[in-house]
Amino acid sequence: MSKKGRRMFAGISAKPSFSSFKKSYGDKHPYGDDWPTQSKLCKKRDDYRCRADAIGLPKCSNRFPGQFSHLLEAHHVIPFRKCKSNDLRNLITLCKDCHNKTHKHMNDREGLSDKQKKVSRYFR
Repeated sequence: MSKKGRRMFAGISAKPSFSSFKKSYGDKHPYGDDWPTQSKLCKKRDDYRCRADAIGLPKCSNRFPGQFSHLLEAHHVIPFRKCKSNDLRNLITLCKDCHNKTHKHMNDREGLSDKQKKVSRYFR
């Protein structure tokens, strides 16, 4: 434990700050009211590991204990704007670096990848 009584992992506090989120969105999330729950369930299902290799990125070995799960992010395989669903079959856990790479890659291309098309059949 650190002097302030919070758990630390590699110098990072286990307690995330949501003040910037609340300034942008208020109490509602743009992905809907079920997003916080679905995001947590996704991270737990993926054992708090980055699953970048499942969507075509190089394998990433980032894994964080549960209390540091805020260092991981749930990612929509089919973009939310296209499917409007937070279904767990459409969510995957990524570390922040891989999530940023994924969105940069998505902005550089048109349409859906083969893996996205495979997942999209659940939302027809």
